[in-house]
Amino acid sequence: IPTETQPFNKGLLQISMAGSCACVALINETDLYVANCGDARAVLGTTDDNGNPSLIPLSNVHNIHNQLEIKRVLSEHPSNEYHSVIRRDRLLGLLSPFRAFGNIRFKWPKNYLKEYLQPYYKNADALVQFYLTPPYLTVRPEIIKHKLTKNDKFLVLATDGVWDVLSPEKVVELIFNHQKGIQSLDQFPLQSWDRNSATNLIRHALAYTSKGHFDSKLFLDTLAFHKPRSMRDDITVTIVYFDRM
Repeated sequence: IPTETQPFNKGLLQISMAGSCACVALINETDLYVANCGDARAVLGTTDDNGNPSLIPLSNVHNIHNQLEIKRVLSEHPSNEYHSVIRRDRLLGLLSPFRAFGNIRFKWPKNYLKEYLQPYYKNADALVQFYLTPPYLTVRPEIIKHKLTKNDKFLVLATDGVWDVLSPEKVVELIFNHQKGIQSLDQFPLQSWDRNSATNLIRHALAYTSKGHFDSKLFLDTLAFHKPRSMRDDITVTIVYFDRM
């Protein structure tokens, strides 16, 4: 936004149009806190008293798949906007996550959009016509606390590129199996064993079929420079171990 000492900067406007979700964890002795904003997830890999693998979800996604989140979004705007606040399963028909950093076009006052956005972005009109009672997007996180026990083995923090193709149950199963040396990667290029469970998880997200088989063509396609965004979302995985099994 221009000021008395600084003119309007279109480059900074472009930066502010980008956005990001976040899922972070804080561990204080046996207290585990997870703060989530958007569609990343946190899952705790644990076991029962007999050693059987299990999981505990430590976050909720903030998108169309969360009914409580839908109610929250609708409650923050007049009832005459219910048909437009969430359209085509997206915020104002455009944004998939209902919470995020950045994405300033969903947070600005309407007059800012008309003055600074419409002159430079041809698709701004599609947003402005439904932009009545901003802000529509929040960066406020949802925080969940968990008391760690001796049965808790690891925490997985991953972006939606993982969860879009692998269920939390499958993710936890893959990590348990990989750590126990059951999961072999002999179908991957170079016939290499992978010591990193996070890398193993990413490879499954990239190119394993629903039947559990590695698809080499799919793997190469997802890595092609000009294709990835059309085939998968960004993938980031962090695994924190509490007990090396």
